[in-house]
Amino acid sequence: MADQIRILDRLIQTKPFDLRALLRLATWGCVAAVALMLAVLSSSMGTKHQAFAPSTAAPQVPAATVQLTTRQTEPDKATRQLSEAVSGLTADRDRLVAARRQLCADLAHIRRDRRGETLLVGHVTPSEPRRAAA
Repeated sequence: MADQIRILDRLIQTKPFDLRALLRLATWGCVAAVALMLAVLSSSMGTKHQAFAPSTAAPQVPAATVQLTTRQTEPDKATRQLSEAVSGLTADRDRLVAARRQLCADLAHIRRDRRGETLLVGHVTPSEPRRAAA
């Protein structure tokens, strides 16, 4: 019991807080504050630049309309990208299925050739079955 109290007392005792530790803590705090400020500024500046359309010889369009059109084109762009990806994957799948069929046919041909059975039409039948090298 006395040992547990000593261990607990050592854990509770505070370590000395010197000027170096204070400087390190203040530096981390300032860096965190600057990072937070930059994040807030970049998010607020980004929405302002998107909301205003350039007014060089173009008719004035309300900002709400500009935001709606950009929001409509973004899903269209994403849909187009997804459909291109799906069509590419479909083409890859078809190519792989055809290659698999060809491999299975070749494997069946080799098995029949080794057993001496009649081969597929268009292939030459060997006069005697081939033996595997021992």
